[in-house]
Amino acid sequence: MEYTSKDILLYLNIPFCLRTPAYGRRHLLTGPGEARAEYLQALEQELLSVAEDLAGCTVQAVYVGGGSPSIVSADGLGHLLLTLRRRLHLSAACEVSLEAIPNTIGVPSLSGWAAGHPTRIHLNIQSINPQELKTLNCPFGVQDIQNAILYLDKFHINNVNLNLTYGIPGQTRITWKQTLRSALELEPFHITISPLPAAGVGEEEQWEYYQLACEYLAENGFQPYSVNQFTVNRAYSRYHYLKYLGCPVMGLGLDARSVWDGYVYTNTSDYRRYILHSAQPQEIIENPQKAGSAYQSDRFLYHRLCLLDGFTARDYQETFGCDLPEEARARLAQWQEQGLLEQNEDRFRLTLRGRFYWKRG
Repeated sequence: MEYTSKDILLYLNIPFCLRTPAYGRRHLLTGPGEARAEYLQALEQELLSVAEDLAGCTVQAVYVGGGSPSIVSADGLGHLLLTLRRRLHLSAACEVSLEAIPNTIGVPSLSGWAAGHPTRIHLNIQSINPQELKTLNCPFGVQDIQNAILYLDKFHINNVNLNLTYGIPGQTRITWKQTLRSALELEPFHITISPLPAAGVGEEEQWEYYQLACEYLAENGFQPYSVNQFTVNRAYSRYHYLKYLGCPVMGLGLDARSVWDGYVYTNTSDYRRYILHSAQPQEIIENPQKAGSAYQSDRFLYHRLCLLDGFTARDYQETFGCDLPEEARARLAQWQEQGLLEQNEDRFRLTLRGRFYWKRG
């Protein structure tokens, strides 16, 4: 899987959720249906406003995240994706991914989304333990998870990723392994595991859960290709894989981040400002900075090490036209001393402990 200088990834941020998560990100919204509809219209306006700038680009993957994007109008979301397909040039292999929560999966939603033809569903189930779902303040239960899988199968959508969370307060090794076992029984092609941020669970405890997941998934045929993503049948997330290889990303929506056209910038997190000015990108962009050589080098190191294969000094040279600078070599040496990185001949890879730390941040 590769990309060219004319390729780009798109990230569409839909920050709405049904409930404020017990342990969540900033800039999540719980507004009513009218606000969600208003936001979708603004997002479409931003999309149309950048379409001309992207005329010479090929979109290799689209990721619709949030929040819980699946709670907005299914017809509205389907229309947005259809507009994207009509106005931008998507590669033949372009993957259009949509994050969803189980209780939104059903005939109305799947029928509405069909207009925009999403090709991959990232199902945020977090856990398959009722008490842990309650701790996380999830708006769905175990039965909703099972029903969602049945509906996806009924609509012949089998390119499904399950997002699981470890380090939940009250979680034990037993309940974590039960969640992993139950998740595999749902027969997904892809599983993502992530630590719960700011949960008060100790680092060593999270490290135990991470090791357990890696071992259990490997025993059941799921091979890792990044620090927290596992797959059978090489069903890689095209968006994440190409992002880690260094493909430019344009983010659309509230608080969306872009690394594109030599600049790094973020959209405003002010909802009203975004709604009023989404058709004028210059009015919603904040703190644009030139992506200088130091930033590009750091981004290369961090993202390429997210992949299991890591990188070689030759990869760096082919990307930047120069050898690894002293600053990068010093950083790699430090990570090796900390036990986070290993070097085999000319290839640098994260150790298992390094992969754990990389995702934990």
